[in-house]
Amino acid sequence: MSNAISINVGLNGVDPNAYNGWDGALAGCVNDALAMQKIADGLGYVSTLILNAEATADRIISEIGQAAWNLDEGGIVLITFSGHGGQMPDVNGDEADGKDETWVCYDRQLIDDELCNLWSQFSTGARLFVLSDSCHSGTVTRNREYAAVVGSDAFAKHYPRTRSGPVRFRGMPAEVAAANYEENKSQYNALQFASGSRTRAMMNATILLISGCQDNQLSNDGDNNGLFTGTLLTVWNDGGFSGNYRAFQQAIVDQMPSTQTPNYSVIGTPNLDFEAQSPFTVNAVRSTVNHASPPSNGKRPIEGPATVARSTMPPAFMVNPGVGRYYGVEVAAAPALFDGGERTDDNYYGSWWKDSPLMSGSIYILPAPVWGRMRRANQLYYRIWMSSSPTTWSIDSQVSNQSTDSGIPTIQITD
Repeated sequence: MSNAISINVGLNGVDPNAYNGWDGALAGCVNDALAMQKIADGLGYVSTLILNAEATADRIISEIGQAAWNLDEGGIVLITFSGHGGQMPDVNGDEADGKDETWVCYDRQLIDDELCNLWSQFSTGARLFVLSDSCHSGTVTRNREYAAVVGSDAFAKHYPRTRSGPVRFRGMPAEVAAANYEENKSQYNALQFASGSRTRAMMNATILLISGCQDNQLSNDGDNNGLFTGTLLTVWNDGGFSGNYRAFQQAIVDQMPSTQTPNYSVIGTPNLDFEAQSPFTVNAVRSTVNHASPPSNGKRPIEGPATVARSTMPPAFMVNPGVGRYYGVEVAAAPALFDGGERTDDNYYGSWWKDSPLMSGSIYILPAPVWGRMRRANQLYYRIWMSSSPTTWSIDSQVSNQSTDSGIPTIQITD
């Protein structure tokens, strides 16, 4: 068992036999993996390095799955991937844009559905920090568009020519992606269906991702490191960086070109203490502020109707988080689900996963599709999380567990 595990993957190329003759040659990915392993080793992680031909989809899956078994309660797993990213058609209907993102492994593409299935194997309280220096676009048009942009003087300092000449990006070419998908269509489709519809509410762990770019952008590859990883190392400054995860991502963004904007996202069970820590911190430390007092005007932070009929419109809540504060709403069929447990789309909902991350309006209406699933219960419990930031959970974020005479506020559902 371990309280800190690191899995560092780097591919400077893939098996041409698996990708119709395309070798996906890159230069900086192995160095990226080595650099991230060095950070992990220096902080006491138990690290595993997976490079080039070793970086098969099965090997990566096995290492992550093993980490889920071996991680101590409340431990952290650092997973870094440097290599090509790709996209393929979404066949199980869990992507709004109709495409699944992938990591291009040595022998096949590893689909984000498979990764989400792996995340769900980690226990409540587990912290996963994922760094992905790869592209999530496989279009020839975008490669040409970027080639034109990076040739300008304005972007020369961010996108220098490599020793081999042209600027390289970590995006799988469209024709290669299409051919690879068609040749392995039955396998890729089966993997998506086997992973199930991606359900963030069923993840008891907290997965914090900082990726090298947005889904519609490309990540630059360099001779020494990828642009994202190289910038990350500069910001980290051998441990000299001070700030939380959000500040870390923003500091990296500040040094990157507008055509490559590292993304910050959190899925799974909210863990504000995790996000408030310095990046890579091993020990899980709970903050001293985690419960909210009612606003100064005496009103409760959230109030819903006492009863709602199953056949009526979704319930509406009156929200009063306090001056200068923003919120997200949790609704559950049982109080224990607020702390994890066997969550499903039918018994638990957190607004920050599928609605806007944080809200400020005085009225919150449960989305109709959510109400359609959750109204099968006899009663629903509810609460809100509050933050002083409109874009993320701030270090002073608070959860309202205000009680009534009968306990946590509920809505009785009648026929």
